[in-house]
Amino acid sequence: RFDMTLMEQMRPFLRLVNIMGDFVIQLLGTNMNKVTFTYEGNIAEYCTTPITVCGLAALLSRKVEQDVNMVNANLVADNMGIAVEEIKLVDPGSFSNTVTITIEGPNEKRIVSGTHFEGTPRIVRLRDYQVDFVPEEHMLLLTYQDRPGMIGKIGTILGQHDINIAAMNLGRREKKGEAMVIL
Repeated sequence: RFDMTLMEQMRPFLRLVNIMGDFVIQLLGTNMNKVTFTYEGNIAEYCTTPITVCGLAALLSRKVEQDVNMVNANLVADNMGIAVEEIKLVDPGSFSNTVTITIEGPNEKRIVSGTHFEGTPRIVRLRDYQVDFVPEEHMLLLTYQDRPGMIGKIGTILGQHDINIAAMNLGRREKKGEAMVIL
């Protein structure tokens, strides 16, 4: 018998991995060899298979012509030679529940972590940057050398093309190193 109360608890995470998968796959320039779903916090105590399969379907939907859904996602991944792994860590990290998707291809690795905050999906890690933003349909992600005036230049260029910035999130590893802006 399927537990509907468990499904209600999972629904926000199904939506979260769908958004995260759709987002992160656009940042991978090669084919995928491996996908790892890491669950941290209370969520790790439950069966996370439906969440993994939902995230996998979101990733694969952008890579193949056929319809990918929760029924056939594992088969499509198998046929493409993509390894799928689940890791569960019961100790929560910075948030009570976090889902991390790590996708790996030849010489490439992309990492995205997300959580729910007051009912809203949020991206809290991208690659090795700590970030905090609500994923939107239209976003621009740029990396640049962290120097004074760079954000102003980016804003000026976008303004010259009549693009209005609704929200901005910055991340950097160290001063004057590589930085990232999500607009």
